[in-house]
Amino acid sequence: MKKSSMLKFLGYRVSSIKFSINNVDTNDTFQLSPSIKFEFGLKGTRCNLITTVVLKQTEDNRTPFDLEVSIVGQFNITSLAENSIPEISKAACSILYPYVRAVVSNITTTANMPPYYLPLLNFNDMGNENINESGQIKIRTLDTEV
Repeated sequence: MKKSSMLKFLGYRVSSIKFSINNVDTNDTFQLSPSIKFEFGLKGTRCNLITTVVLKQTEDNRTPFDLEVSIVGQFNITSLAENSIPEISKAACSILYPYVRAVVSNITTTANMPPYYLPLLNFNDMGNENINESGQIKIRTLDTEV
């Protein structure tokens, strides 16, 4: 039996991009540790997922570039059960994250650098307790119309 989808992906837009190349030796090896934040907003049967990726050089961790990208994905919820918000938010993250990865790799490639690929994430392996407490996925109510 085919499982019906809870979400319909309506599309995404890149809301902001900040990128700068740092003055580093290109022969160095770098340990890149991006900060990836997901904010899920719900209003009725519409939801937005804002995904923000930040990678900045610090004194302790040199990076070849500084990057901040925010992408907003829009979804329509086709079925909403009482306790389905954690599943819906994980599904939205699973749908939008490949687009975020593509945008980041395109930015670095366009800057004439080797492409940087964000790490793969498996949202299905995240427990429901991680959604609210880890800071990786934050559920909030939308303040404005979707």
